[in-house]
Amino acid sequence: MVRAVALLLAIAPAGAVVIGVDFGARFLKVAAIKPGSGIEMVFDEASKRKSSAAVAFNNEDERVLGDDAYNLAPRLPKRTYVYIKTLLGKAPGSPAVAAMSRLGYPYAFELNKTSSSLAIRQDPSTAYLVEELAAFVLSYAKKISEAHVGAVVRDCVLTVPPFWQASERLALMRGAEIAGLNVLSLLHETTAVAFKYGFDKEALFAEKPLNVVFYDLGAAAFKVSVVEFSSAVSKRNKTTGSLTVKGVGWDEELGGVNFDACVADYLVDSFVKAHPKQGKTLRGSERGMAKIRKEAERIKETLR
Repeated sequence: MVRAVALLLAIAPAGAVVIGVDFGARFLKVAAIKPGSGIEMVFDEASKRKSSAAVAFNNEDERVLGDDAYNLAPRLPKRTYVYIKTLLGKAPGSPAVAAMSRLGYPYAFELNKTSSSLAIRQDPSTAYLVEELAAFVLSYAKKISEAHVGAVVRDCVLTVPPFWQASERLALMRGAEIAGLNVLSLLHETTAVAFKYGFDKEALFAEKPLNVVFYDLGAAAFKVSVVEFSSAVSKRNKTTGSLTVKGVGWDEELGGVNFDACVADYLVDSFVKAHPKQGKTLRGSERGMAKIRKEAERIKETLR
């Protein structure tokens, strides 16, 4: 939520409705600003501030989004797509794709020869580009935002990890374009958090710089940044704050999904020990493992 708000603080002078979308690996958070009003967090249909960044297709081939999509995973694991953000701009043989397979997600990855983009084969006749899946998630952000502000939303600002290269950024922007959104800016997630902190704490800063370390353990990656804050008084006796990102570090392969995997392994091992006959086939069951992963995340959240 902090990142979504920070995005809007950065573009508040805009003259139309603008949304800030924190498109995370696991969750989606949105804030909105329109002329004459302040920044507002956008709530989904369930009045929640964060929704699953997931898309699914039920047995009738109807598109399902948000938490409703995520909840379909135990029944339709091959038709429910999660951690889409981590796959943007990636090649079929990339570590991100390998990680999805290693974590047990039963996706059939392939290269779309027309666009040279990563795609996921759903069935013999249907495959989705990762950019298309991202577009579905962003269209959901657009939909709930329009319902919240009561106006058409076209402009947005999106967060991106600091380690993303041009290919990932371009893939995200293509997804936004498909969703009918005009991207005003891409903002590093680490910078967005620092910007919001600086906006809230500006009155406490002085000429002597203050260094602050920000830790961001997300669903798929771990990021740390060191930011310097300071302020100066102008000739007109106006205090102006400034921030400088001194350094950023990250681990692209450490996130909440890894903790989920540890809990899932424990649950599977416990089940195999208690029920040796049934347990032999559990790891090979797509639905069974999808249920285990969902339960592992629930347990993690409960114990956190």
